[in-house]
Amino acid sequence: MTIAKANNIKKAEQLIDEIKTVVCQWESYAERAEIRPDLTQLIKSNLNALK
Repeated sequence: MTIAKANNIKKAEQLIDEIKTVVCQWESYAERAEIRPDLTQLIKSNLNALK
């Protein structure tokens, strides 16, 4: 939040929550895009670091 305040980013917490919601739906997006299951899981494991 320090960076958000320093850069005058409004509603930073709300933006972060919205981004987290989208990131949590990665597997659904990957399935629709027909991403290989092994790559889907690899990317998912990297995205989990953002939670």
